[in-house]
Amino acid sequence: MREAYIPFSRGTRVCPGIYLATMELKLTFASILHKYQVTLGDRTTADVMSRKDHFVLYPKGGFCDLVFTDL
Repeated sequence: MREAYIPFSRGTRVCPGIYLATMELKLTFASILHKYQVTLGDRTTADVMSRKDHFVLYPKGGFCDLVFTDL
């Protein structure tokens, strides 16, 4: 079931809130970047971050360590 994950569905049954959700994600991400400096953690390497492709992309290692520092 993990490989069948399609967050907003597809085709004629696509979620009507997809555009609102996408806008909210972009605004939230921009707000975080405005307030914090974001850097990669020590465990995050190029090998860990190589992409695994199913319906959604995710890191091969299954994680992405980020460090948030106040500006």
